[in-house]
Amino acid sequence: HATTMRLQCGGLAGLAQALDADTAADVHGLVVAAQARYGALSDLPWPGIVAAVAAWQGRRRREVRP
Repeated sequence: HATTMRLQCGGLAGLAQALDADTAADVHGLVVAAQARYGALSDLPWPGIVAAVAAWQGRRRREVRP
């Protein structure tokens, strides 16, 4: 689950960063804007997006108390 979250959330953060967007809340809007700017999703600046995926950290687990 953590790997999936890292890929999804980090990927959206990287895509938003590549598009200079304020937020990654509107996923459809980001994808449409990326296609408009780069033409095809294969032409995205993947090194920056992959770096954002690698850097993304989820919430820390809460400590379970007995």
